[in-house]
Amino acid sequence: MAGGPSLNLPIGWQQTEGNWIGADHGNITLLNAGITPDIAVGDFDSLSKDEKFSASRIISVDAIKDDTDTELAIRLAGEEKPDQINIFGATGGRLDHEMVNLFFVLRDDFANLLDKIKIIDYKNIINFTDSSRPIDFLEGYKYVSFMNMTAVKNLSILGAKYQLEHFNSAVPRMFSSNEFVNGNPISLEFESGVLMFIYSKD
Repeated sequence: MAGGPSLNLPIGWQQTEGNWIGADHGNITLLNAGITPDIAVGDFDSLSKDEKFSASRIISVDAIKDDTDTELAIRLAGEEKPDQINIFGATGGRLDHEMVNLFFVLRDDFANLLDKIKIIDYKNIINFTDSSRPIDFLEGYKYVSFMNMTAVKNLSILGAKYQLEHFNSAVPRMFSSNEFVNGNPISLEFESGVLMFIYSKD
């Protein structure tokens, strides 16, 4: 749980299975929901003097550091060799924080976690991939969008309402508001690059 606004969290997020790591003010969000995090990490500079938190393990770091508090939390999650890392509270707040949360996956030291990361808010589930794969239909999400975050070679989006074939670009390009056809998977194919794909609903 990162420190973004709680109004941006999806309904029912509290029932998410797994262990919780709170990043800085994300610990207050967890405690307000009755969840004691397994780990609290950060410099805790976003907490007011009246805000108190508890956790099974607290890792306090200096405010002058290379990683954000959220990145530190993700590193700790990665050490547990999880199948998936769900990140909540990463959108809807400061734009610079949101951009960091979207693009940290491009760093070499996070490359091993790329396909495990899901950033989830009340309207979106953001995923990342560096290889061709099917994109399965997800109930409740009308739209799916695709963006090459790096240079991409020979990108094709097949089986979708709006198809794309053999697209090449050296710069990012967002292909938004695409849709599934009769609930069938979409085939995402490309030779090289890192892509973001986003399930969205109105």
